[in-house]
Amino acid sequence: AVVSTQSTGGDVSVCDPGFLAFAPQRFTTEERGNPGQFVLEATADNGGKGKWFYESREKPGKTVSVKRKFKKAGKETYEETGDEEYPHSYTLTINKDKLIPGKYIYKTESGASCSFFVY
Repeated sequence: AVVSTQSTGGDVSVCDPGFLAFAPQRFTTEERGNPGQFVLEATADNGGKGKWFYESREKPGKTVSVKRKFKKAGKETYEETGDEEYPHSYTLTINKDKLIPGKYIYKTESGASCSFFVY
């Protein structure tokens, strides 16, 4: 299932234009499947180098890199999809036992970002 990242009504968009996030973008740590996997595709403008960050609910606005926070429990992958519209694909996988509530954010060097929320 694909989630549109356009904001609807009063809902604050969790992704900047140029990103396509795969559902769910909001979930609980108990959900079935692999809730520790965040998948994101980006247009050529938003492609290239970027980094995953984590932000806790206790300290909003204060982000820490996923690499530092989760060490080996977090794995970041990147691939070129060959798709015309969204040629870049990013996946962040967090070990299920280490997945904690908060906000997982992908940020490009240009400052565009997309967020996933875990409750």
